[in-house]
Amino acid sequence: MPPTSSSCYWHGSQQLMQLLNQNKNKKKRLHEFSGVATEVGCKVKKFKEGDKVEVGCIVGACHSCDNCANDLENYCPKMIFSYNAPYYDGTITNGGYSDMMVANERYVVRFPENLPLDAGAPLLCAGITVHSPMKYFGLSNPVSCSIPPKKCRLHTGRKLVADTAMGGMKETQEMIDFAGKHNITADIELIPMDYVNTAMKRLAKADVRYRFVIDIGNTLASA
Repeated sequence: MPPTSSSCYWHGSQQLMQLLNQNKNKKKRLHEFSGVATEVGCKVKKFKEGDKVEVGCIVGACHSCDNCANDLENYCPKMIFSYNAPYYDGTITNGGYSDMMVANERYVVRFPENLPLDAGAPLLCAGITVHSPMKYFGLSNPVSCSIPPKKCRLHTGRKLVADTAMGGMKETQEMIDFAGKHNITADIELIPMDYVNTAMKRLAKADVRYRFVIDIGNTLASA
């Protein structure tokens, strides 16, 4: 299933800074990319041509361990990243540095029709890393408070800070469906491919307010 990458999210300042500092071994780290499915295999059941789709950090796993059986592919010891990782056939995954992406339907997320591809792409990072730990601790349901916010406190007797690098595919789909239902998107700065070097320089100077999203589809169309 190769979705054309009409918008791709470059993951965070830390990885961009790693790119700036890796002179001898510059790795591809572009992931969280969204687009439209242009072709599907004969055994694909979840998607059809024309569907809005998204691929995050994961494109493979062993499918036989307990983690995979419980929709926690992100904890599989044989998890395959969508960038800079050996795929099943030995080729190296290229992340969003491509004009199309071929992925197993298990690792493709159905994108809500009402969300824009560019502003929704970062949710596969920023969204799932919030949703996953909240769900784990039973905080995924909305909580209302009828008193002023400054006086609204949750007293549990202890404090706990937790996060996650990513989530499994099932909860990732749950997260993006929730975002679609409530029209949640990320604040972004949309840039063309030829602006990437400038974006990296801006990042090094902390001259960034929103998340960079690289518009690969329109960049290629105008080339």
